[in-house]
Amino acid sequence: MGTKTWTRGVANRQIDNPVGESGLMESRTSSIQIEASVESAFDCVKNPANFNDLMPGVAFRDIIMTPDGVGTRYRFETRVAGFTVRGTGEFTEVEPNRRIHDETSIGVEGSFDWRFEPEGDGVRVTIEHHPGRHWGLPIVGRLLADSYERTDQQVLARLKAKLEADDSSRL
Repeated sequence: MGTKTWTRGVANRQIDNPVGESGLMESRTSSIQIEASVESAFDCVKNPANFNDLMPGVAFRDIIMTPDGVGTRYRFETRVAGFTVRGTGEFTEVEPNRRIHDETSIGVEGSFDWRFEPEGDGVRVTIEHHPGRHWGLPIVGRLLADSYERTDQQVLARLKAKLEADDSSRL
């Protein structure tokens, strides 16, 4: 499947606990190798409407896309630990076929990066979460870490299945 790396500001540094000694959730990274072109993976992720297929259980709506991707916005709703969670997202940095930085705002704020790197005959897609304000509550950090770990693995597996099944995405 994919690889997971919990980070503490240093890429690929393994740590055992996603919630550090300070009670803050640590940044975390998940990635997967996909037999598809970088362009097809990037194009899929740059349209938040595709998140509805990649993240069942999360409803994405009110999507406003921009030509270069910067400023693309959306709203989402899901349930975490039995609570309804609503929020917004905005792509604040876009490097075509390389990276999308997505700022999210919900009861707990943070951001995440999507990265796309050629690998062999395909692409490595990486998601990295960065904690933000209010993530310092230990129980919230633990709930989010557990939720994001499962979600990231599922999202990357669905993206892989979608792109590898699409003949037009093959190199």
